[in-house]
Amino acid sequence: MAVLTKKRYRFGGTLTANDGDGLPVEYHAGDPVPDEWLRRRSPGEVSALRGNGLLREIGAPLAPQRAPEPPRRPTVEEILRNTGWSAAAVEDGQVVNGPRGYTITVLERAARDADLKRVAGAHPPFEIPVVVHRVGDELVATLPLARLAARLGMVPAR
Repeated sequence: MAVLTKKRYRFGGTLTANDGDGLPVEYHAGDPVPDEWLRRRSPGEVSALRGNGLLREIGAPLAPQRAPEPPRRPTVEEILRNTGWSAAAVEDGQVVNGPRGYTITVLERAARDADLKRVAGAHPPFEIPVVVHRVGDELVATLPLARLAARLGMVPAR
């Protein structure tokens, strides 16, 4: 009994090719690859078809799957645009064309006491200072609790 060393393949997708008479033939995923079709292909072509998954060796282990990319966190602009301020943009660390009545400062670093004191300090009426900074991987907005309570309707604004 002879030992078979010839590799056998199946198609990994839909492929249209010409047969020995030059007529187009369509092969589908899972169909075995005919020997005469394989003989008409060069080793480079077979290698390329294996590389892009159109030919799969029977009995060979599957190629490892690529790890999915972790989800990307939305930027400050994307968050504001998704909530209705379509013209919002961050320019020089300030949000422009954002919600009216708010002065939003975006920090590219962790917030320091001086940044947070700016939020709690004196400011013009009808202008609420907000500092956006990162805590871990999350964007966090800091604003005075009295203003937040007023916005949520818990206490009257002062």
